[in-house]
Amino acid sequence: MGFAAVVDGSPTGLPDVPLRLLQQGLVNTGPSGEPISVILGTNHDEFALFIEQLPVAMPQLHLPVSSADMAAVVQHLVLAHDHWNSSTAASILAAYPEEAYPNQGTRLIALGTDLCFRCGTRAAARALSLAGNPTWLYSFEYRFDGYKDPASGACQAGSMRGCGVYHGAEVLFVWDHLSTSAITHPSDQAMADLMSQLWINFATSGRPGSAGSLLDWPQYHPASDMHLRFANITQISLGLANVTCSFWDSLPREGSYVHREDYSNVLLL
Repeated sequence: MGFAAVVDGSPTGLPDVPLRLLQQGLVNTGPSGEPISVILGTNHDEFALFIEQLPVAMPQLHLPVSSADMAAVVQHLVLAHDHWNSSTAASILAAYPEEAYPNQGTRLIALGTDLCFRCGTRAAARALSLAGNPTWLYSFEYRFDGYKDPASGACQAGSMRGCGVYHGAEVLFVWDHLSTSAITHPSDQAMADLMSQLWINFATSGRPGSAGSLLDWPQYHPASDMHLRFANITQISLGLANVTCSFWDSLPREGSYVHREDYSNVLLL
């Protein structure tokens, strides 16, 4: 990503990667010391929105994405990690086998969504839950009016812009702002009604739904990865991207921060 928080190692700045802080239970509390409740989740095709930006970071890459481009992206990732190597690259590509996807673009969407969004969110949900924070996890997969299939030739030729359930696609539904868009299908309004009510419930009571009602949304637990799957048939699901996210979790971690240079004596203005 082109922007990120800077881990400066100082107690007045950001002492470590946020996930590690969560895993240590270093989470803010409410005014009376109560654990903060959290809703978090991701969209099915988050990375589709960012594929057209890849040539900015990797000028040698050309769109639409080819098999060689996929290998180049993975090599780019490997070089950015201290403990990854050529065997890591091979295992990453094997985790997203070419034959499992209709084209290289959809393959890259799946890989990028897992790496940059879905699996990190699952890890954060696990850490928050184990730290005692009531947590609710979701996956937004709803195919709204105007949905463009990333497997289509048009999406492949158009660098995937606006294709799939892309990054930010859920915002209109959570805030029930369909009136500001071209979305007019009745099922879209029904999804907006459902999601906005869940968020309203959460804001007012600390829980998104009530047991036994249409809006029931069970609290997250790491053992099951229970989450609400917002889709054309919304339902409770288990094991969010368990195979691929467990794969990413198995790769060597970065060392302690600040691990490349010591910035503790740098004055930031």
